[in-house]
Amino acid sequence: MKVLKPIFKKDRVKWKKKAIAEAKKQVREKFRKCQCCGNEVRQLHGAHIIPVDFEGTAADKDNILCLCSRCHAHDKNSCHKNPVWFTDWLERTFPGRKDRVWEKAKPCTNYSAVEWKEIYDKLEAEK
Repeated sequence: MKVLKPIFKKDRVKWKKKAIAEAKKQVREKFRKCQCCGNEVRQLHGAHIIPVDFEGTAADKDNILCLCSRCHAHDKNSCHKNPVWFTDWLERTFPGRKDRVWEKAKPCTNYSAVEWKEIYDKLEAEK
């Protein structure tokens, strides 16, 4: 008989972080350069289009862009310093992507630790 361990809040946070990190890693490995400026720098970020607070798309690779640190947070037209410019760029470069991801993000409630672990396992299997 299999004994089930109790699932605690810290387990939910652990599996959420692991799933998001794995999704970001896979996006960075797939593109290997900034999707905004094309720069092939050493340190690339996995940047979310829809924030991770919307758990339905937090570990969705379609919700993650591969950006250099300049385009992610440091340049005057980065997604964090100039979100209006960045949103326009996103729509021109990837028409409909933001809306498609947003539709997946809206209806979701908070996932349990078990659901986050299943998401992580699925990402691992996709490698």
